[in-house]
Amino acid sequence: MNEAYLITGASGGVGQAVVKEFMEHGERVVLLGRNEEKLRELKATMGNVSACIKYDLEDIHQIEMVFQECVSQGIQLKGLIHCAGLNQSMPIKINDVDTMERMMRINLFSFVEMGKYFSKKKYAVENGSLVAISSMAALANVKGMCMYSAAKAALNSAVKTMAKELLSRKIRVNAILPGYLEKPMVEERRFLSEDELKKIQPLGLIKYESIAKLAAFLSDGDADYITGALIPVGGGQVS
Repeated sequence: MNEAYLITGASGGVGQAVVKEFMEHGERVVLLGRNEEKLRELKATMGNVSACIKYDLEDIHQIEMVFQECVSQGIQLKGLIHCAGLNQSMPIKINDVDTMERMMRINLFSFVEMGKYFSKKKYAVENGSLVAISSMAALANVKGMCMYSAAKAALNSAVKTMAKELLSRKIRVNAILPGYLEKPMVEERRFLSEDELKKIQPLGLIKYESIAKLAAFLSDGDADYITGALIPVGGGQVS
């Protein structure tokens, strides 16, 4: 069996940076995303891609199919970096139940469900690593981002619980909490002026590459003793 890292949201900004970083470390990767064309374009520009899997993580009931596909292609996972996420502004006065449920499925439930299958010996190695890309929004509670903040806060809690439960297989579970990114998620900044943003994050906007490097470190042997950690990358935000 070949060993590889599964990258969700691989065609997004953070996801692409993670893929590039892991490949520079000589690691093989499995790309997971909703847009098959974008995944194939990414594969064509990079080496060390073991597989491309088209899957919408909003469907939390069939997630085992992703792991089954890896096995069918002779791949055993050594790590998972969950870059997929839904970031949508939704002030309370226009709150929508369907959007709330979708946000929780993609940001939280899909990661927990993938952790369930990653914990099985037939799908992943012992001493593996799970890294969730969370958000400083879980701590900062920006107006208009109620459900996004709640979903990421719940993800943080899940990470700490999963870290305890998966110790039996020496699987480490950690989360990275980025602040506002260099190529920003428009929805998350919708309610902030540039001056307000500078006050909140005085060290400036965060590069995707910085998040990718931290994800690589947390997945590597140098981080063997780190699990259950929620690591803020806030650019000066302190909560």
